[in-house]
Amino acid sequence: MAKGKNSLKILYILDILKENSKLHGKYEPGRFINANKIIDKLRQISVKDGDSEELTADRKSVYTYIRNLMYYGYEIETDKRGYYLIGKKADNDSEYGDTSDGNSKFQLAELRLIADALNSSRFIPTAKADSIIKKLVETKDCEGEDLGNLNDLRNRQVFQGNPFRSENNSVIYNIDNIHRAINSDRKISFKYMHTVVNEGDSGNCLADISRKNDEGLDKLYVLDPIALVWKNEYYYVLCYDKEQNKPKTFRVDRMKDVFELEGEKRDCQEHYSDLDIADYSNTAFSMFGGENKQVTLRVKKDLASVIADRFGFDTEILPDENSDFFRCSVSVQISDQFYSWLSGFKSDITITAPQDIRENYVAYLKQLVSFYESTN
Repeated sequence: MAKGKNSLKILYILDILKENSKLHGKYEPGRFINANKIIDKLRQISVKDGDSEELTADRKSVYTYIRNLMYYGYEIETDKRGYYLIGKKADNDSEYGDTSDGNSKFQLAELRLIADALNSSRFIPTAKADSIIKKLVETKDCEGEDLGNLNDLRNRQVFQGNPFRSENNSVIYNIDNIHRAINSDRKISFKYMHTVVNEGDSGNCLADISRKNDEGLDKLYVLDPIALVWKNEYYYVLCYDKEQNKPKTFRVDRMKDVFELEGEKRDCQEHYSDLDIADYSNTAFSMFGGENKQVTLRVKKDLASVIADRFGFDTEILPDENSDFFRCSVSVQISDQFYSWLSGFKSDITITAPQDIRENYVAYLKQLVSFYESTN
């Protein structure tokens, strides 16, 4: 084989996806090509070119190459049947698949998707979502559509499990201020709200108030913003606290009076410059939880999608003595939220190692049982 040809496998896989997209239309049921067929086609390329060494890849490598192509900008539809190349977002390469004509205008379907996301987002107040959608309705930058059809954007309903939304109308400006502070390498100051039971003459109710300092005044936080994370339907900002020398996480819709501090450079760079934010987010069962540990889980095969959704498709899968189960080693932040998530699956997902985490989980369960047995 020509020297370095194996290092070009991602390009050969891209060629295979392009060729498959030419042969099959976007809506044809047989349009998908799976990992095994991609591996076979790689071998065929070696034979066709008369190479003595095979162009090889395993299934996990194919998954990695596909993810990298998607990260680079290729729109690839993934399905249990395999993969289908729709197009490339960056340049709208129209030589394959069903792509747009290359202009930069919104399609009506894209505007509807934005409207649905705004309507269903818990951290954006209803009034602010309506205001943004109104601007979408008034846009003149819609491709090939009757603009009168845009009026239905304001009436679309996407039903969500929890209809309760933030009432913080400054949330989108908080997000913008935090973004600018991170890009400018500056600290931020803010006040932080928490929910209390407000006792009054007409009855008790829930209310948000600012956290207080020792003098009873609104507490002012001055911290280094490291990154914004969108998780569990909310925006969070991961910050570095220099005084306590540790990261802290805050929900952005609970922040108020967020300001970028002129002349106040961040101290977090030397501590968190190489932090993998995606990895940090994936290991957290709440955005406020604990020490990272490597944990081995025994999982019923019916729950494979739960592991994929929680930890990703590149999770290493190991065999189990029972063919109905598999094992996987995952990194998690050990917290009560992790134990609570685990208990919901009863014996279908269990901790097998390390032993101290397994014992801590047992103690957590015993504490719950003891509480309920001792109280009426």
